Amino acid sequence: MLLEHKSYLDSTTPLQVLKYLVAIWQREIEGGTARDRLPPIIPLVFFHGTGRWTAARSVMDMIDAPEELKPFLRDFAYVLHDLGKIEPVRLSHVPEVRAGLLALRVVDFDEISSELLDFITGGTVAGSEFERHLMRYIVERMNLTPPMLEASLRRTKPDRWEALMGTVAEAWLEHGKAEGIEQGLAEGRAEGRAELLLRQIELRFGHVPEAVRARIRAAALPELEAWGMAILVAASLDEVMAAEPER
Repeated sequence: MLLEHKSYLDSTTPLQVLKYLVAIWQREIEGGTARDRLPPIIPLVFFHGTGRWTAARSVMDMIDAPEELKPFLRDFAYVLHDLGKIEPVRLSHVPEVRAGLLALRVVDFDEISSELLDFITGGTVAGSEFERHLMRYIVERMNLTPPMLEASLRRTKPDRWEALMGTVAEAWLEHGKAEGIEQGLAEGRAEGRAELLLRQIELRFGHVPEAVRARIRAAALPELEAWGMAILVAASLDEVMAAEPER
């Protein structure tokens, strides 16, 4: 029993009683006498003031809520969403909300499928604060390697993958996961430069032999940069391909 007395009308009595109940239960938990089960407590309030007691008898009576919300407030129960039992596409119809909830759902997975990872990386609004926070969360908490994250971003955000990988590079370094990230970024830059160079060659000289295509696509970034400069002034394809990187 919890005993309380009032010599005056106190409209906040339900909150005061609730505070006492929580304090007692917390003490039981901290003392090791209660774990997932709590002892029942019946509050008794004795009013010995003048007039009649007209204050609310429970916190529920104090809450100003429409009828449709009262079932969610009754008994101070919470509404549970067990993310593990909901299909990813049904977590939310809003892509950002779905991405955030899905990230929480899979954070402790040993392996994350490319499909689920794409749901996460592709769900955010480009350049948003949420995108930045979610990328940081992925880096810090998920069991991913830089190449896995890069591959997903290439699929879901082909125009932003390099910028995003650069943004999270510091976090990878902080968490000892930096292996391969610089290599991945360099390879990405080289791939883009190679395709650009091939288009430039086609515009200036027409057909590009397959041997030249293969050589360009296999080249490192310094060679591609040298050829990219040479095509501006070269008179032939052979002259372009003869250019060497500066040493």
